[in-house]
Amino acid sequence: MLNGKISAGTTDVVAIRQDFGGVQSLELNDQIALEATRIQDQLMDDGERMAARDLLIAATARSTGAELIVADFDFETRLLTDLMDVTNLRTHD
Repeated sequence: MLNGKISAGTTDVVAIRQDFGGVQSLELNDQIALEATRIQDQLMDDGERMAARDLLIAATARSTGAELIVADFDFETRLLTDLMDVTNLRTHD
């Protein structure tokens, strides 16, 4: 997701995507969608919720075994850090 780059609607997303070297694009599939559902169910059991887009991002990383590297606090849940490696590039002030 190209957060903050697309809001004006005039951004050349293809050109921006080419700036990311070494990034592999993954297709959304049934395995990822089911993993996102499992994560949401567990979050709700803990009284937490997460946006669908964030669930899909986390589920994609988890399904590949990759570390989830983020720059927002939406991913700071006990459950996610118990399930997978999550690194937040932002720190609390």
